[in-house]
Amino acid sequence: MGEPASAILVVVGAVRDGLDGRARVCTIARSTYGAVLWMAGLAYYILTINLISLHGSDSVISTALTRRVKEIGSLVAYSVAIVFAFISPRISLAIYVFVALVWLIPDRRIERILGQ
Repeated sequence: MGEPASAILVVVGAVRDGLDGRARVCTIARSTYGAVLWMAGLAYYILTINLISLHGSDSVISTALTRRVKEIGSLVAYSVAIVFAFISPRISLAIYVFVALVWLIPDRRIERILGQ
């Protein structure tokens, strides 16, 4: 399953566990899920840095990936969501879903550079 489907399963699980009274276990699960998402985001960020260094700073991929708003924004959002998992679980889940929806929007940076 992809990231959006996983986020939806976390929301459904959170509602179910909240109704059963297993809130503490659910909080740990939410924060752990956020840590896994944060590590995946960090891996993607490191991948882009390595691709740029491999192909050189004047390459097409370097030009396309100069702005890393989605990558850095996702890492910041995941960090905030991990903290909110202990404070307000609903806000934490909303942040996870928001980041998943942001990544559903196609990234046209490479297509735009190749089309020029």
